[in-house]
Amino acid sequence: MKKLEAIVEPSGVEGLKEHLSGIGIDGVTVTEIRDFGSSGGRTLVYRGVRFDAPYTVQAKLEMVVADEKADGAVAILREAAKTDGEGEARVFVLSLEDASRLRTAKKAAAAV
Repeated sequence: MKKLEAIVEPSGVEGLKEHLSGIGIDGVTVTEIRDFGSSGGRTLVYRGVRFDAPYTVQAKLEMVVADEKADGAVAILREAAKTDGEGEARVFVLSLEDASRLRTAKKAAAAV
């Protein structure tokens, strides 16, 4: 099993959800985060006044997938979340040793 974590623009979450569902990945945790990275934030304009926002609002998607679905999911995340600007999306792939559902006691892939 693999745990995938993706940091993307919030506007792209719905499209990613549809693409991932198309390959059988329906369980995704989405969290709104504030990201501080190499881009150093953004300059925004609100009611005609410019100000610096040191953080950018991003969405973090987390999912656990079977090993055979990991490459397809990463390809979808890379393609669907690609941007031309700073703060480009990032995908992290982690090996997952085990998983359990506490209520049903299902383990490993059956727990996902």
